[in-house]
Amino acid sequence: MKRIVSAVLLCSVISGVGAAQSGGPAQCSPASFRGLKVGKSTRGDVLRTLGNPEARAREEDTGTPYWSYTVGDPAPGWLMVFIRKGHLTGITIVLKTPLNRDRIIGLYGPSLLTVHYDFEGCLGSGGAGPVYVSQNGPIENWEYRGAGKGLVISVHDGLAQEIVFECGPEGPSHSRCGSHMQGSHR
Repeated sequence: MKRIVSAVLLCSVISGVGAAQSGGPAQCSPASFRGLKVGKSTRGDVLRTLGNPEARAREEDTGTPYWSYTVGDPAPGWLMVFIRKGHLTGITIVLKTPLNRDRIIGLYGPSLLTVHYDFEGCLGSGGAGPVYVSQNGPIENWEYRGAGKGLVISVHDGLAQEIVFECGPEGPSHSRCGSHMQGSHR
């Protein structure tokens, strides 16, 4: 499940789906990491701020290139930065040790939303398809959508696994599939 959620989040980070479909306040913008901002910072900014990456790799499910770094803040983990055409297009922190809700609130404040998603069964394949907001969906995120505080936190078993610097929601507020095909978990 973690790999599926990661694939969904990475696809939306790279494509900008979260920001484009947010439907939320126009002032929502991704939080910055050490002054780096998705969509604003350049490859040079990343190198000046973070130095040379420890590794250069490609995301397993999508093949998207990224650089990785080991970080200690906001919590220990692995930072993945996605750069396309010389600009920073995504930032994700994969947490070394999952964090509980209280710890996330301590880091980013109390204004988080708990949002559930389900897969668009008729539109995707292989577990990396698009999602929609669903009250009973199997995917849980904690999301911050305020100005300069756009974060999507991937949750599994009640613990934060990844922090993605983008604005939610990850998909539309309803399924684009007919009711007979909604969700792949049914």
